[in-house]
Amino acid sequence: MAKKTTSAVVEKIGEMRLREYPVPELHADDGLLKVEMVGICRTDPSIFYGKVQAGGYPVILGHEILGRVAAAGDLAAQRWGVQPGDRVIVENFVPCGFCKQCRLGHFKHCLHLIGYGTLTNAVAPPHLWGGYGEHMYLAPNSVLHKMPDDLPAEACALTPSVLANAYEWVHLMGRVQSGDIVVIEGVGQQGLCATIVARECGARTVIVTGLTRDARRFELARRFGADYCIDIEKEDLAQTVRDITGGDLANVVVEVTGDPRAVSIAADLAAPLGTIVAAGLSGTETVTPLFLQKLQFKELRLLGVLSSGTEAHTLAANLVRSRKYPIEDIVDQRYGLEEAQQAVETVAGKVSGLYPSKTVLDLRS
Repeated sequence: MAKKTTSAVVEKIGEMRLREYPVPELHADDGLLKVEMVGICRTDPSIFYGKVQAGGYPVILGHEILGRVAAAGDLAAQRWGVQPGDRVIVENFVPCGFCKQCRLGHFKHCLHLIGYGTLTNAVAPPHLWGGYGEHMYLAPNSVLHKMPDDLPAEACALTPSVLANAYEWVHLMGRVQSGDIVVIEGVGQQGLCATIVARECGARTVIVTGLTRDARRFELARRFGADYCIDIEKEDLAQTVRDITGGDLANVVVEVTGDPRAVSIAADLAAPLGTIVAAGLSGTETVTPLFLQKLQFKELRLLGVLSSGTEAHTLAANLVRSRKYPIEDIVDQRYGLEEAQQAVETVAGKVSGLYPSKTVLDLRS
């Protein structure tokens, strides 16, 4: 194995460059991943442009990770059930396993949490804490899920975080069940995967919202199980939902736009005793206006949600392995490692004429 490896590093706000690092020296309980493909999440440009403060700079982004185990210590290989060459997806959070939150089972709120591509910077060895690179370090408490060799890389790369988040937010947190009416605000990658999970949960009616430019995404949403797609630039959203549901409104509203106004609008779309799942990251922007009276009079449940855990990742991986949905069709923009900054700028909407549903870095070579 080469002694050096290359990653795309955010050196400071709005500036990324390729940088060489030494390949980490491994021990019995850690490992190294050869990255195959990594998805560009909307969190990535938020960190790149300083909208969301993570672990500081320099940082290697990338937390939707697919790769092959390049090396693993004996203890790590036994714990993960892998050997070199195995194809795996990697959960983005690495809990310590010992703090109070971990002992309670709340691993996402670990007091010493490590986060691939987000919470842990590249200052100190082993440096490689993100998927935007040829290799990524696998810390001892990392959680890996094996994926078959014959699955499309794009489908596998959408499994960690994106589809797993949808399972966490729609199924485990939102508690969508058979017969429910579900409104999904936003038809990007996360909205499309939320559509799949809502259908898998047995929702009676799935309604997706978006903009006029979302025509291709609406087409995908219908393929994935959406019954109605509402262009909010052409239709009165609340009135259309009332018309579709005969006035019943939604049992669950899932907000994945990242626009703080959508949370307020969700209160108009939710039925009495309904649930609003607020998943879109809006940085430090204020949700205005969110009338508490709407929440109180309807007795709504408002949930803030963050990422996904192992149960959601397992459910997502099983669905992708089943090949029930062509989830890989969401991916419509691919870049190489040397184009990582352009990929992030594309997702941020900074590249004129490009409006992809899903962008990835394809590192297969």
